[in-house]
Amino acid sequence: MREMSEVRFYSGGKGDEYPRMIKVGESWIYVEVLSSSLFENGEREWLLKGEDGNLYRVRGKEEEWRVERVKKDKPP
Repeated sequence: MREMSEVRFYSGGKGDEYPRMIKVGESWIYVEVLSSSLFENGEREWLLKGEDGNLYRVRGKEEEWRVERVKKDKPP
């Protein structure tokens, strides 16, 4: 697992890396990748669902990643 400031990446074995944990406040939470995009400028973006029920977007490239909360899921 590779760590970048607020994102910990997991290597899938074929050279693909994806976010596995993100830092929210002072805590690390596990995330599930819902979608992934690669842009022409080399930036990557993932839409993630956190174990806390929130949706997050991780966007950036190489060593600079931005994490933002997209929305909070309503309780069942």
